Amino acid sequence: MLPDTPELRQRPFIEFLLSWRSYGDSPVDVDHLETHISHIFLVGEFAYKLKKAVKLSFLDFSDDHKRSDFVERELVLNRRYAAPLYLETRELSLKDGNVAWGTNGEQSERVLKMRRFKQQDLFSNLVSQNRVSPELLQRLVSKIVRFHIEAEPRPNSFVPEFFEKLVNDCLALIPKELLSREFNAALTHTLHKLRKEITRRQPSHVRLVHGDLHLGNICLYQNEPFPFDGIEFDEKYAAIDTMADFAFLLMDLWRLNQSHLAWSALNIYLEQSFDYEGVVLLPLFLSYRALVRSKVLSIALKQHDHPQNTPELLEYISLAQSALTPNFPALTVIGGLSGSGKTFLGRLLSEQFGALHLRSDVFRKHLAKTPLDQELPIEWYSHEHSEETYRELYSTAKNLLLQGLPVVIDAVHGTTQDRALCEDLASHCHSVTKLWCSVPDHIACARIAQRTKDASDATLEVFQSQKASLSPPDTPGWRFIKMDQNAEALVKILKEFTLQAPWPREARREKKSSSRIREKE
Repeated sequence: MLPDTPELRQRPFIEFLLSWRSYGDSPVDVDHLETHISHIFLVGEFAYKLKKAVKLSFLDFSDDHKRSDFVERELVLNRRYAAPLYLETRELSLKDGNVAWGTNGEQSERVLKMRRFKQQDLFSNLVSQNRVSPELLQRLVSKIVRFHIEAEPRPNSFVPEFFEKLVNDCLALIPKELLSREFNAALTHTLHKLRKEITRRQPSHVRLVHGDLHLGNICLYQNEPFPFDGIEFDEKYAAIDTMADFAFLLMDLWRLNQSHLAWSALNIYLEQSFDYEGVVLLPLFLSYRALVRSKVLSIALKQHDHPQNTPELLEYISLAQSALTPNFPALTVIGGLSGSGKTFLGRLLSEQFGALHLRSDVFRKHLAKTPLDQELPIEWYSHEHSEETYRELYSTAKNLLLQGLPVVIDAVHGTTQDRALCEDLASHCHSVTKLWCSVPDHIACARIAQRTKDASDATLEVFQSQKASLSPPDTPGWRFIKMDQNAEALVKILKEFTLQAPWPREARREKKSSSRIREKE
């Protein structure tokens, strides 16, 4: 007679997969990993994934046939972005008390077979070990942008009512004493305020995406970054706004106090997707993603009868609160001729101090509907197109500043008319810093000659034309920076007039205050 609970019925299959004899004639190490919904067996070059026979508030794996269907779906969905990792599904069957590979039995389980990668090559470990280079981050984010663009549209799958239910499902599984009244009020207010924006993006940005894109679900395999383990068990978690998908990665970076990587990743994503309108939703989505991890961790702690007030759980809750904390918007305007180091300084500012980096070169190519690494026709550098580019650039900056987000504008600003735009924007900012970059001509020319795969199309001829027709600012308020210095020296200079407190505030710095809130309530 078969055991009468799903967990007991599954036990013989777990024992089979724990034995090296199940994988061949030669002894081999079998490493067993466990999550709240899966067993993973690591054997040689492969990993075998078995779904736990569990029923939780957000999924039901208690039925054998449903588990089998979900395994097949997991294979199909994850091959969209990680085909080299996802190999096949295999069947196990139980007959006369014995488990074997195959289908001839009174009970069966389906297992997902994957390529094994080193645990040290999970991005959660790579980030903690400072092994994520700018080039690797660029490749990862570029892959995510391409996937988001190509993913199947799911309009009306992420309407405000559905999203609010997802948030409330998280809150229901987190101990109430860990959440402050102020946070609950801020969350309710933000959800209400952004309902129209969430609705507006349904046709364009709601797609069947990964759904669980935190650092522990991204790996480096054969020197190539791959997201993996996307959500297959319920489309409501994966048919979401693309910005909500990407927010998981950003949230994890901020949680690990890697704000420079978070800002760099965000700016790469925005330059390539040009989804600057979606940034208005980012604080809410960051908070939601921190709540998702809080929920998952809380479930795991309960399964193992551990206390609920662990430092890791408090970090996630602290970040959920911090993401919704109002901020004072700061604007930094960078000007200078081609090759003067504007973009280098803009990236340095955005990564070290935290800001959205808006480049005129990127905006011009977006308006021309041209890939960033493809050269524009010369007519796109006419006076009329340049005016259009600056209008779009400053309009976007204004919208972001109104949301309390820090902005760096990176453009030549070679005319009085161009520079007047930042004066008009000053009333929307907590602070304005204006920087003019300069280097000796031979350095500017060398930099221009060495450029490859950049959004800037500047040539030596363009530089000479700028020298002849443009002039540096002669009005008060501009700070002149010599850009023939190294990054360390520049950061030291920038600290003299920086900007504002970081947003979101680093999770670990908030840990004590979160604890005080908990004790107080």
